[in-house]
Amino acid sequence: FDALVDKTLKQWHVLSISFAITDRSSTHTKCYGLADVDSSTPVDDKTLHYIASLTKAHLSAAWALYISSAANQAKPERERITWRTPLAHIIPDDFQLSDPARTNEVTLEDALSHRTGLPRHDQSRERFDIKTTKALTRNLRNLPFQNSLRTRFEYCNVMFVAASHALETVTGKPLATVLREWLWDPMGMDSTYAGDSEAAWTADGNTLATGYAWSKPRDAGADVAAELEEQPHPDLSVTSGAGYAISTVRDYIKWMQGLLGIIDSPLTDDIVHSLWTARTLVHEQARKPPCEGLVGYGLGWFIAMYRGQEVRWHSGGLAGAGSLVVILPNLQWGVTYFANAHDVSASLKGLAFELVDIRLDVPEQER
Repeated sequence: FDALVDKTLKQWHVLSISFAITDRSSTHTKCYGLADVDSSTPVDDKTLHYIASLTKAHLSAAWALYISSAANQAKPERERITWRTPLAHIIPDDFQLSDPARTNEVTLEDALSHRTGLPRHDQSRERFDIKTTKALTRNLRNLPFQNSLRTRFEYCNVMFVAASHALETVTGKPLATVLREWLWDPMGMDSTYAGDSEAAWTADGNTLATGYAWSKPRDAGADVAAELEEQPHPDLSVTSGAGYAISTVRDYIKWMQGLLGIIDSPLTDDIVHSLWTARTLVHEQARKPPCEGLVGYGLGWFIAMYRGQEVRWHSGGLAGAGSLVVILPNLQWGVTYFANAHDVSASLKGLAFELVDIRLDVPEQER
């Protein structure tokens, strides 16, 4: 496996990759390469990485905790929030869509399962006047739809931002505080943070991996060689629950074990079941891992079959970072990797599934 990792990193010009595996109560981490080139700092299992869209599962879990909370359940039925509550009922002044009829129809469940019909619209986050999740949510009224409601899987980060703003509204707390108090602290995830604005990580002695991209100037000719370019640490505060978390592979062992029920955590069986129940059928073009048959999307998770095993997975990517988590719930097994290269979740996923194949005792010639 070490030789395959070395070959793959060289092929894709990736500086480092860190793996974490949990197999029931047994755990293992292994890290390859450099967290930072200039200082020659090696990556290890305490190195911090942007986990990008893996954050979506944390936001969804926090919403599941709120929905099942005593405070929410004690409300009159008409005020109680469920997965099918329209977002416009939770944040009526802010959640207005370009289609007034759909404004009253899009539910929390729709937003967290990519079935609203709104496309990515990621560039809308870069407007100079959008500096908060509330402002980005209010800008939804200016964005056109691409598909009808609940008819097609349509990956949409800005809907997760709206769901983040809605949770902040009902709790009266920043999402960072909610995630830390409800999930990360109870699970012992002491090195997981809500974006680099949570400066506490600097006091822990942990290194935040430097991101890199292998590229060349846009107007460069074919004779100009690509070069390794350092990527600035992004400000993901507006991205919020769609993709702003920072973590380590050591912490992600605890996250996987909590989901699998291996350790005590706030994630009850009912909550995990709700997260891992498919709400949307994923169209064939969006199938990324080597899955079998139909692929679904739950709440922050893809749901599929691989070599006869149920698989729950999600990838993440941004400038200078790539991530992937793959869980086989029936085997109580999971693997996560973090890399410090530009959006490499797709190009490196074969390494994760090589580890899956090893766990499944697949003959080498069949991998």
